[in-house]
Amino acid sequence: MSLLAIDVGTSGCKAAVYSNDGLILKSAAKEYTLETDGYLAELNPEDVWQSVITCIRMIIPYAKKDRVKAIIEGICFELNINLEVIEKVT
Repeated sequence: MSLLAIDVGTSGCKAAVYSNDGLILKSAAKEYTLETDGYLAELNPEDVWQSVITCIRMIIPYAKKDRVKAIIEGICFELNINLEVIEKVT
């Protein structure tokens, strides 16, 4: 079983695929633009989503025969960190 970890942050997305014994098989990162206007800042959701897809496509071939069975996503906004299991395939 492999584990796919995704970190969606303020300035970019990072992803890694891990083997069952915890070794990093491959990792990738893709930045996106944080648009600011005075005290306001926002991300374009489509840019974020495309960065996530790009990172996954870059690393998933490295899982090889070690099929991904769990996905972990980390989201961090204003120092609040949430970690949740998105899906576990049995």
